[in-house]
Amino acid sequence: MLGELFLHILNMSFSASVVIVFVLVVRLILRKAPKIFSYALWSVVLIRLILPFSFESPFSIIPTKTNPISRELVYSAVPVIDTGITPLNTVVNAVLPAATPIASVNPLQIWMFVGSIIWGTGIALLLLYSIVSYIKLKKRLSNAVHLMDQVYIAENLSTPFVMGVFQPRIYLPSTLTEKEIPLILLHEQTHIKRYDPLFKIIAFFALCLHWFNPLVWVAFFCSVRDMEMACDESVIKQMGNEAKKDYSQSLLSLATGKRFIAATPLAFGEGDTKKRIKNVLQYKSPKFWVSILATIVVIVIAISLISNPIKSVDLSDADFVDELWNSRTPYVGDNSAVSKLLSLMPLPEGLKHDSIKLYTNGEERGLEWILVDVDNTGFDETELQRAAILLFASIENLKEFYVTTISSSEEDVRLHYDSAWVLRILGTDVKDYYGVSPEKLQELVDLTVSALPLTKYSIAEMGPGGEVISEVVLRDPELAKTIWFDSMIKSARFEGTEISELTQYYRIRIVYPEVDETHDYYAYLLDDGTPVLQSEPEGWYSVMSAELYPRLVDFFK
Repeated sequence: MLGELFLHILNMSFSASVVIVFVLVVRLILRKAPKIFSYALWSVVLIRLILPFSFESPFSIIPTKTNPISRELVYSAVPVIDTGITPLNTVVNAVLPAATPIASVNPLQIWMFVGSIIWGTGIALLLLYSIVSYIKLKKRLSNAVHLMDQVYIAENLSTPFVMGVFQPRIYLPSTLTEKEIPLILLHEQTHIKRYDPLFKIIAFFALCLHWFNPLVWVAFFCSVRDMEMACDESVIKQMGNEAKKDYSQSLLSLATGKRFIAATPLAFGEGDTKKRIKNVLQYKSPKFWVSILATIVVIVIAISLISNPIKSVDLSDADFVDELWNSRTPYVGDNSAVSKLLSLMPLPEGLKHDSIKLYTNGEERGLEWILVDVDNTGFDETELQRAAILLFASIENLKEFYVTTISSSEEDVRLHYDSAWVLRILGTDVKDYYGVSPEKLQELVDLTVSALPLTKYSIAEMGPGGEVISEVVLRDPELAKTIWFDSMIKSARFEGTEISELTQYYRIRIVYPEVDETHDYYAYLLDDGTPVLQSEPEGWYSVMSAELYPRLVDFFK
């Protein structure tokens, strides 16, 4: 359990690292802009670090795989990661230990177990250190004097800070002058209004989870620095440019004693005085249109970083065929090779990879691909049929291929394809004919693109005597499927009419090439205007749902 969680954290940390690098680059570009914009971008990093899921978007600019470490890695004979960055893959995969045939446990399983223990220990130590620091700080504040509202004065402090989230208190050093107090107090109140203490606690929690990642430490300290500078700028914006000198002097007089405070997340202290003073003196309130433009840019960048790129497999891409050819394996029992092949396969929209099972007992040579129906909306089987054909061409001893889809709202669906099914579809042995060269494999890929879906749907507008006025082969069969299914669930059937006698009707044709069958269904209006769907030219009809027939009519407008 701990090992699986650690694997998940590693994947999250990798994705977040990519985002951190982007934010650091954008932060340099925005170095002369108000720091509130840089500070806002760190929220994207925080989301990446703590949320175990994301969404796909065509606007994503993430250039790498978001889950480079598969769940099957520790069980693979030759473990590999796939970050989407070839040089990084080469370096990391070179040091991953291969399985030892006579050993009962893969070396990588031991590595992962030890790593997860170290990871958990690091989290515990960081939390313990924070708690101890907090207790010590509370003790130092025991003699603090209440000034007003939530503001307290303490004798033994050298820096102001905010403590707490739900009932925050502001602690000020007793050394502040009457002139400095309003400025410093406004700074701390700005923290509270912006919920910065809450942000820092969540950020510290993310730091604890990803303490092993140096980029996360960089992100933590840079985000806190941007937070402080953004508050400084807010103070100057409210008090006016004439307050810059007095405010900078206040910061300078509080330039010591920050490290202890910064170590405690619940004690929201200040830091990096030199850069803060420089930023205050250089700050100029931006023009309105500049602020609007910068806001739009930050929002666009945030969306592009918070989302994952859409996973798609372009079967027409020559690189796909080359990679598929180079990934072939003679054995279905080769976990690593099979996992690589599955990562290349097209998937219906809404399905996500979960795990795989290999069946290699006795004469059994099978593979089961377990997928999750994320949105519980069903799926089009076409892509899975393509995947099945390509897998039978790429795994020499594969005889059975199962696809199980897991859905939270319905029972699991299990599809089954075997070598006889492929033979029936293609009319030839897929391995002997298509699996012999990259050129033949390209022919197979082209065939699956042009000949599938295996079940074809078309809708035709018909005239007198069976004349086809207009016919459309459907790329998206949703309408035809809906009408057909609507008819199938109706229990009432009535004797139909002779279709050839109708002057206007619609034909829905379903072709099953794998069994060489064609089924036609006819939609028309009865004399009283009731829409019906009839099976076969002289079959029986059922009454269509009221909203379906108009959709057929509109389809040909």
